[in-house]
Amino acid sequence: MVEATWGQRLVLAVIKLLLVAVGAVLTLVVLCGVAVLFGVWAVRRAWARLTGRPVAPWVLRTDPMAVWRQAAGFGRPAGAGQSPAARDKGQRVPLGDVTDVTPK
Repeated sequence: MVEATWGQRLVLAVIKLLLVAVGAVLTLVVLCGVAVLFGVWAVRRAWARLTGRPVAPWVLRTDPMAVWRQAAGFGRPAGAGQSPAARDKGQRVPLGDVTDVTPK
């Protein structure tokens, strides 16, 4: 087995130090972000207590079915799968089995 030269060991040591430094900086950035969010939350909570209001939670309001509805209607013309009478009324009526297809 060939031993690494002093130059190779030096390069590996520098790379290790750089990786440790990058990890430390990333950890500090994440901790600072958490501290800022906690500070904002604490100020909101204190202000709500001072004014006598309930503390409202931070909520992301989303509709999980919105994407499904959008994808389900994609590629289909408006009114497809509806009878002409239902299209006029704006209601959806399933057509059932397809009967105008001839087998080959």
